[in-house]
Amino acid sequence: MKLQLDAKKIKKISIKPVGINPESKMSTVPDIATPIQCKRCGLINPKSHEFCGGCTAPLSGNVQTKHEKLLNVLEQSDMYDEFKEFLRSKIEA
Repeated sequence: MKLQLDAKKIKKISIKPVGINPESKMSTVPDIATPIQCKRCGLINPKSHEFCGGCTAPLSGNVQTKHEKLLNVLEQSDMYDEFKEFLRSKIEA
């Protein structure tokens, strides 16, 4: 009896014993290797970064910067107009 092995059979035989299922869907694996290019400066960043390593711009649209959070708090505050005038006076001085 002659045993014939093609590339597909060899792959199944070699990876199944170590717990790898060749029929599994690879789409369930999170994409952590694809880098992200900054839209502002063009620098290539690791996907794990929320902000660009070159210009500190947010790499995704759902990231709110500390400055934006502070501005939101200030705008809802009763002292927003006073604070705005204070900053203008310091900038113009």
